[in-house]
Amino acid sequence: RWGSSVNTVNKDGEYILSFAAVRGDYMRTHCADRFELGDRWTIQLDCMPSQAGYMEVNTIETAQFPWEGVYFAELPVRLKAVPYFGYAFSHWEGYVFSEEDEIWVSASAAAELIAVFEPIDDPGLLVLPQITEVLYNASNAPEINDWIEVYNPGQVPLVLSGWELCGDGECISLPNEATLAPGAYAVMCRDAGEFASFYGDEIQILTEFPFGLSSVSEEISLGFPALNLGDTVIYSNLPPWPVNVQPGRSIELISDELNNDFGQHWVAQEVIYGTPGAGVEQQTDGVSEYNTAIFNA
Repeated sequence: RWGSSVNTVNKDGEYILSFAAVRGDYMRTHCADRFELGDRWTIQLDCMPSQAGYMEVNTIETAQFPWEGVYFAELPVRLKAVPYFGYAFSHWEGYVFSEEDEIWVSASAAAELIAVFEPIDDPGLLVLPQITEVLYNASNAPEINDWIEVYNPGQVPLVLSGWELCGDGECISLPNEATLAPGAYAVMCRDAGEFASFYGDEIQILTEFPFGLSSVSEEISLGFPALNLGDTVIYSNLPPWPVNVQPGRSIELISDELNNDFGQHWVAQEVIYGTPGAGVEQQTDGVSEYNTAIFNA
């Protein structure tokens, strides 16, 4: 159509691929000469055991090992080892030895480093995230959609890579970067754009989910399949769960120190559209007489 041929297009494509393949080396040489960055060196990283964690390399995150990158001699490189749930960082070995999870390394002809993790054998030492608030019926608020609030009751960050959120018979994997700070609340929602537009962008969103939540009864779980651990809530619109929950209102755990398995530990929020990210301190007194009687019994 444009006066060319398949052979010409293929040759042009091969030229572009060849150009891109060597362009990085030319650009590094140019930067090193222009800014006096010194020689280049290769850093090689590995993880032991495999799939026990991921690493931050300056601003890059990688979970694919072995991994290598080319850096300049005059620019130290920041490395941070981040364990997945069920593991704890032990030490670095290889080019340097350190028990600090975050280190800076300088030039070497070829630096090989291994981040060593150890499994946490005692399940009692594992702090699990907790589902603390759910908006499952947003039918009268077209500008928002269903969401789930989750809380980290521990004193260390929860790295939720490898975790799954399940509901309505579907499961999704949380993204690698999903991390919940100690004592923090975050949400998982149907539509991140709608959620941020309505509630503001200060609330951390861990992930979006593609399924809707039932306004009658639903089992939702946030779990780590590798260790068969997690948190599950099976809510209902029948006692002992909050009844007559109006559209646009959430249900919330009375206290994050209570077991969220039991419906009598939940209340219907009086605050319209709920209080995602705020924690149970923002809870109002929208407790049904039925729930109050049982909770105080």
